[in-house]
Amino acid sequence: MNIFRTLSAYLFSFFIAFRFYFHFTVVKKFLNERSFELATQKKWSKISIQTKNKILNLGGIYIKLGQFLSNLNHLLPEEFIEPMQELQDRVPSKSYLEIFKRLELELGMSPEKFFDYIDKQALASASTAQVHFGRYKGRDVAIKVLYPGIEESIQKDLKVIYKILKWINNLIISFPYQELFDQLHSLVQQEMDLSLEKANTIEMKELFKNDPHIRIPLTFLDLPTKSILVTEFIYGLKITDPKFLAKNQKEKSTIADHLIQAYIKMVFRFRFFHADPHPGNFIIEPDGKICFIDFGAVARITPKEEEALVMILSSSLRSDYQGMVQGFDYLGILKPKTNRKNLIAIIEYSMQKMRRILSNIESFQNISFDVLNLEEDKIFLKKIQTSIHDLIAELNLPSNYISLQRVLAQLVGNLALLDPNKSIFDYSERPFRELVLNGKNRLPLNFLWETLQNLALEINKRLNEFFNKDHR
Repeated sequence: MNIFRTLSAYLFSFFIAFRFYFHFTVVKKFLNERSFELATQKKWSKISIQTKNKILNLGGIYIKLGQFLSNLNHLLPEEFIEPMQELQDRVPSKSYLEIFKRLELELGMSPEKFFDYIDKQALASASTAQVHFGRYKGRDVAIKVLYPGIEESIQKDLKVIYKILKWINNLIISFPYQELFDQLHSLVQQEMDLSLEKANTIEMKELFKNDPHIRIPLTFLDLPTKSILVTEFIYGLKITDPKFLAKNQKEKSTIADHLIQAYIKMVFRFRFFHADPHPGNFIIEPDGKICFIDFGAVARITPKEEEALVMILSSSLRSDYQGMVQGFDYLGILKPKTNRKNLIAIIEYSMQKMRRILSNIESFQNISFDVLNLEEDKIFLKKIQTSIHDLIAELNLPSNYISLQRVLAQLVGNLALLDPNKSIFDYSERPFRELVLNGKNRLPLNFLWETLQNLALEINKRLNEFFNKDHR
């Protein structure tokens, strides 16, 4: 079975590579520039739908790969990204018989004897595990279980995926495949150990213990296994539930406020954040509290990364594009060969365009890509003789870049549901100033120290040059 699954993945990848090769080497010769551009957009869209269906068919870690690809909108065209985003919600569940066998193996007894009750219908399913409702010692619980045999298949699939990503990079589109694979590998390893998820849940619960608006579920059982996690069952509504969407806008806006404040705290105070805030991973309780669930995907940032992000965001609030680039430099994103003049021009252009779009748009739900006017971007990039591909090649993207990008993209989507009339900037500027800047345009002390050191070295260099020249 695994051999046929692996063969299917390789054949599909070869099929896609051949179609792109034919399109860019043969079809291109017979079309003018505009016609070829339209044909390429259709090609990406069609291949995205086929890729999504193949990923659903392959299951397991391939779904996680698809979810990762759906967040690479800085590398892949929107025609490919949009259909792939459906993989965030569409993960088919396994049969209860398979889950029963895994539980029985891990518990050493029938799960129906261990638990007071266990529902045979899955509550939720993901790429590596699924969740069932149950009761344990009189309490309602959520029982998360890894799929049978997932550990063995994951290791084989990772080897195949690495080869496919490298193949895509060489034959179809150049992208930082090694960084993508490393992050995928790290995330999968986290999700394969439910004892880590339990530890993450406990840590986050402690961090939010004094926050009246946020709840983190209790965990139960110290089982000698990494394959089962039991937490308290949380009653409430997801923000996609029609009953929640029917609530008045004031209630939904309050939830939006608390959600953004929680993330500002996670990133800039705790430096430890939930890295997968899709609508299924938090529940709105009857009293209005937001309960985060599923801490299998978390990420951390270092103090220096936190300081750099503060510098970038505080500079953006002042429209200080030079300061934003300095923040990127402090973060370690810029390479010696990076064209800083072009980068400043791109940032200024992007920020001004974003403000123009935000001031003119009436609803942030189901925004048409026509509003973005991507043709205008191409003309601008051509004017400064660069491209997004060239720019990405000149940057060192941080190891947690994809996690941060995915969080931001999902928060934007969540806010569009909670309040289609306001943007993420409307909700984040005030709490960012209050919780992070404390009313000041803060600059990191380490950055100031490094700047002073560099300035002293530069002065010393200039003085040496002057005196050497004077003594000739």
